[in-house]
Amino acid sequence: MKPILKDLMGREWVDISDETGILSDKTKFSKEHREILHVWLYSTIAFWYHMGYDFVRIEIIPPYPGVNIHTADDTASKKGDLKRNWADLIDGPIGSWDDFENYKWPVITDDDFYIHRYICDNLPDGMGFMSCHVCGVYEHMVRSFGYEKLSHIQYQFQKRTKRLYWRLLERSIKYIKCKV
Repeated sequence: MKPILKDLMGREWVDISDETGILSDKTKFSKEHREILHVWLYSTIAFWYHMGYDFVRIEIIPPYPGVNIHTADDTASKKGDLKRNWADLIDGPIGSWDDFENYKWPVITDDDFYIHRYICDNLPDGMGFMSCHVCGVYEHMVRSFGYEKLSHIQYQFQKRTKRLYWRLLERSIKYIKCKV
C-alpha cells in the first residue's frame, strides 16, 4: 500500500505500526495519535477507492493478549527502506492452568470500535466496509500461551483444553456480534 499511496497517488505515508505506539491501545487514542490515525485511515479509504474497489477492508485485532513484535530490515526491499514485522510466539501472558483461571480477560466495549466508526463515517458514497478480525481461535491461543506452553497444556490437560478454546471463541463471537 505504501508505494502506491506515496509514489503513485502522491499521498503522505503515515506509519501506525506497533513500533510507533499509535495502535498500542486501540481504544484510548491520544489527541496526537488520533490525528495521525485519521490521516492513515483517510489514506486507506482513498487507496481502496482509487484502486477501483467498492469497499474498504481492514484487519483489526480484537483486544486479546498482546505479543512481542520483532522488527528487522526487509531483505527483499531493493531500497532497504522497508521493515518486516513478526510476532514472538514462544511466550505468552498465560503460562499455566492457574494463569488461565486467573487471567483478566478483556471486556469488549463500544470503545473498541472507534476505527470502525471512523471509517463508516468517512466512506465515499457507494462504498462499504469489510472488517476482518485477523486470526482464528488457534492463532489467539498461540498468542495467549506460546507454542511450547500451549503444547504442554494440551498434553497435560487434554480434557480441559476445550475450555481454553471456548473461552477465546466466546470472545471472538462477542466481538463479531458487536460489529454487526
